[in-house]
Amino acid sequence: MSKRLIALLDLDCFFVQVEVQRNPALRGRPVAVQQHEDIIAVSYEARALGVKKHDDPAAAKAAHPDLVLVPVGRDFGTKVTYRPYREASEQVMQAVQAHLRRESDRRGLATGFVCEQSSIDEIFVDFTPLAAADESDSSPDPEWPGHLLCPEN
Repeated sequence: MSKRLIALLDLDCFFVQVEVQRNPALRGRPVAVQQHEDIIAVSYEARALGVKKHDDPAAAKAAHPDLVLVPVGRDFGTKVTYRPYREASEQVMQAVQAHLRRESDRRGLATGFVCEQSSIDEIFVDFTPLAAADESDSSPDPEWPGHLLCPEN
């Protein structure tokens, strides 16, 4: 049996990053995304205050008045919608797949990378073709931005 090289790309604080993309005024602020009475994602700035995933939103806000709580959107007033997160997830998946296709072509690999989405913010990538390829060309792809949802300022 041949060895495989599989990586999990886990998009940290994904829901917060989507909200920051939707509202750039949130950048650099302590932000938590709330669904019902649960915090489902926490920015690094909020983590520094001690806010954690699954904290009670009201208690977190009382303890940290500067915390910005962003509720998950709703369709038709009551039903929670993940539409903006699914759309952002699809954009990330397309960007990862495009990069892997370019890298496969650039390296002249006979077989491409296999990419499988396991959740809204996790992607498994089979890097076995890369590991098996000639390591003589290790220069990075100049078209890869190095970030997708969280650009450095």
